[in-house]
Amino acid sequence: MSHMAERVVSGDTNLWCREYESGFLDDPEAHAMKYDLYHWTKDLGQHADERIKVTFNRGLPVALNDCPMGLGAILEDLNYRVGKFGYGRYSGLEHLDHGQKVLEVREMPAAWLLLRTLRHLEGATLTQPHIREKQRVEQIWVEEVLEGRWFSELRAAAQSFVDASVSQVSGSVTWSINHRSADTVSIVAEEPLYLRDRDVWEIEAVRAERSAYEVSMASTLAGSRIG
Repeated sequence: MSHMAERVVSGDTNLWCREYESGFLDDPEAHAMKYDLYHWTKDLGQHADERIKVTFNRGLPVALNDCPMGLGAILEDLNYRVGKFGYGRYSGLEHLDHGQKVLEVREMPAAWLLLRTLRHLEGATLTQPHIREKQRVEQIWVEEVLEGRWFSELRAAAQSFVDASVSQVSGSVTWSINHRSADTVSIVAEEPLYLRDRDVWEIEAVRAERSAYEVSMASTLAGSRIG
């Protein structure tokens, strides 16, 4: 075990994620991340609160604080703006070919915020059964891709379902982010299913129920008279 711990930690980086494994991370039962390895989420001192509005169009992020941006620019911006507060770190076990697992540590602040934003907008625009089935199909897509079956019919079918689902998902989520928490302060959907005034909805629901009851009673009385 000591020999393994002497190995240099390995890392991979792309716009979405920086990941670290091997070396002193080889033993899940006794490991401690060296924080100087982090890039986006390293401790950079105290920072003023951030207010970040993320806009999605048909399931894709298209703007920050009402400024249209390409996906690459959005990721680059959020990786530092969110990462400086330490959000987006992950540690977990990665599956190997024969059932064993190894520890992997990641930092992905932009992806962390974008996925949370997408889930809020899905909740605002899709029914609960639709959300449930979409998340199941997402796992099928992930398994097909991770196992190298990008060109499989199953992956294509899963992609079609997800694309059709997110075609309804447009709107924005505004976040208040600081060293203590990351909280939503506004969720706005273009085609919302949510209520903005529950009292009005409850009054209208009672009226509709009463009206249906009155129609039913009138029909029953009319039928009894005919009989």
